[in-house]
Amino acid sequence: TEAQAEAIRAFLDSETGAEGNTELLAAAIADYDNLNRWRRTKRADQAEENLYALIGQIVHEESESVLDFACDTGALLSAVANSHPKAAVVGMEPTRQGAFIAEARFARRPHSTIEHADILETDALAGRTFDSVVSIPPMGRPVDSGNDRLRRLPFGAVRGTADAAWPQLAVEACSPDGEAFLVLPHNLVGTERADKVRRALIQQGLIAAIVTLPPNAHPASKTLSDLWVLSARRADTAEILFVDYSAADPSAQGVYADLGHVLCNWLDVPDPSALPDDDFRYAAVTPLIILDATVTLDPLYW
Repeated sequence: TEAQAEAIRAFLDSETGAEGNTELLAAAIADYDNLNRWRRTKRADQAEENLYALIGQIVHEESESVLDFACDTGALLSAVANSHPKAAVVGMEPTRQGAFIAEARFARRPHSTIEHADILETDALAGRTFDSVVSIPPMGRPVDSGNDRLRRLPFGAVRGTADAAWPQLAVEACSPDGEAFLVLPHNLVGTERADKVRRALIQQGLIAAIVTLPPNAHPASKTLSDLWVLSARRADTAEILFVDYSAADPSAQGVYADLGHVLCNWLDVPDPSALPDDDFRYAAVTPLIILDATVTLDPLYW
């Protein structure tokens, strides 16, 4: 609740500057994170850690800058920062409480910035680009019909919800050789409203892979979600990798280890012959086949 969030914020405000309070700070942040979870169990915690570990694994080891433009309390960005200690990280969060918790998380980490900003409402990037963009933005966030910024996005106007805006904003935020890793609602791969956006992303050669994650993998939802892997350094004719991981147990130890290895190799060299043999979860499809009357990016279809 808002009152609980304010209480945690007041606690952090008084405690973050004190010495020897690392454990108290971590516990307070965990309590705040739990406010946004649809369930609070050890399996849910492990599923969340597994997803963060996967994204941290596939962010390129040479990435010097990482952005999360909807970082909430900074949990994902913190996990990525831990696996890439030399990278400069930037988090953007529109809510005051979330931004404050994220600031507390990164208070002792150099080269870290948390901005209280709403990228859907303002040009928070201001011309900046990043080697890697990572994010698990809120599903189905309503957008104002009068939002001119979302009507002028590069691959198609966004109305109703912000779901189709996130991949477009990620492309804007990527450096010329940058990559983006977004966890988005499963309906975005097939909804008619986002068909123009999907088509344009494929025509520009920006989609490297789509992975359907299992139910309960998403920190705030028990429904299916997808990991979108975007890359600005691909040929526009390169095949797109579709992965159906929907039957996996998201809380199993090391559940995404093999998947992460495959995705890393695919980003380096998109070679279908290097995919695991006789594993029907993986399918490489040429863009010309996908660019039908309706563009479907659903791994369960391919």
